[in-house]
Amino acid sequence: MNLVSVIDEVKDRLDVVEVVSSYLQLNKAGRNYKALCPFHSENTPSFVVFPESQRWYCFGACNEGGDVFNFVMKMEAWDFRTALEELARRAGVELEPPTPAQEQAAEEADRLREVLATAARYYHHLLVNAPEANEAREYVESRGLADETVEAFLIGYSLPEWERARTYLIKQGYSEEDLLKTGLVIERETGGSYDRFRGRLMIPIRDGRGRVVGFGARTLDPDG
Repeated sequence: MNLVSVIDEVKDRLDVVEVVSSYLQLNKAGRNYKALCPFHSENTPSFVVFPESQRWYCFGACNEGGDVFNFVMKMEAWDFRTALEELARRAGVELEPPTPAQEQAAEEADRLREVLATAARYYHHLLVNAPEANEAREYVESRGLADETVEAFLIGYSLPEWERARTYLIKQGYSEEDLLKTGLVIERETGGSYDRFRGRLMIPIRDGRGRVVGFGARTLDPDG
């Protein structure tokens, strides 16, 4: 069994609600669960666990989330290998030493998903705050989407410029090679790259575990 399969099996056997509740006092809130965020001080619960997607997210000061692995790594200050060993033991999954190629592939997949998650938060921030996104905000409102829906799904907006997302993500420490692999940018024949998505309403596409794996993009131009 390769490393990716082991990770998936551990996630299949564990319930993020059960794992998180071993650290926090969770309270039912509709289909989800809420708690005071353990990663920053607060009086009103902003930490939400989503059983359907097996994800968690802090809508407060942290403004970040993840899966069961991210949670225990953050809580325990573990590296990924330690988190895998501990969660595999808890799930009753036997680990085999990964080959170097498997470790490299898993690390690259995690890195690219991190790039996409960062891009989703960036596009969402633009939709909510950027003056250039006024038209997009009006469109979202006209479609009857509540603020809570926009926030929960991280619906966003890409600016109508050629390299804004590329510049932002490179400043966050991601390489141009990684941006090309995710498809967020397109390579120029003359060298360098430019944003694939420009002037679009951005809808993150997630896998069965709630991880961002791509984007749907809607033009706001009636003639587009």
